[in-house]
Amino acid sequence: MAGELGTTSRRGRCEVDCSDPRQTRRRAVLRLLVLGAAAAVGSGTLSGARAQTPWSISLGVGYAAPLHGFGDAGGSYALTLDLFRRVRPSLQVGLEGGYHRLGTHTTDIPDFSGPGSSLVERLSWEMFTADALLRAGPASGRFRPYVVGGGGVGVARSRDRIHAVDASGAPLPMYAFDGTTSSTHATATVGAGADLPDAFGRLDAGLELRWYGLLSVSAESPGLAQYGVASLRLSLP
Repeated sequence: MAGELGTTSRRGRCEVDCSDPRQTRRRAVLRLLVLGAAAAVGSGTLSGARAQTPWSISLGVGYAAPLHGFGDAGGSYALTLDLFRRVRPSLQVGLEGGYHRLGTHTTDIPDFSGPGSSLVERLSWEMFTADALLRAGPASGRFRPYVVGGGGVGVARSRDRIHAVDASGAPLPMYAFDGTTSSTHATATVGAGADLPDAFGRLDAGLELRWYGLLSVSAESPGLAQYGVASLRLSLP
């Protein structure tokens, strides 16, 4: 009896431990398929939940380049902060605040007060903007191009510095100046860009090119003052 029990026990162990390797592989593959299906369903649920999120906020860092109305200012950095709400599958409305540093326009006048004298004027520009925007583009996909446009108000601030010297290099205080002026203007902006969703975890990354226009800020350059901004953007849906 003991022998029979021992035999039965060994057979039981053989049925469990000595099964066909092909069946073992099949069971392993089935488990992987089930786990993969569960992960796909979970991922789809999360993606769907994200797609329904109406709000997004983004930060842009880039370069602002004057196009007209700012003399020979060479451009400098730009910062923007956007808040958008999706109102239709392909349309968002939003607000943007921006700070755009446009560089310095330099005027050098030699011999202005006799041979060897010199006067240098440096006029620096910066813009503070607040705009209401519309952005149109797809809400899904691994590559999401869009167009954007709107308008608002901008504050143009300039700093004017004048330094003059005589032929010996001594300062001429009567010509020295350092002052700041500000003016408010209606602004318009249009542009285009593209986003890559989930480029850095939950953060979307994108590139945007934008044109800004405002009524002239300089009597020497009448007409529409213009500058462009190229920026890299990070967005949190």
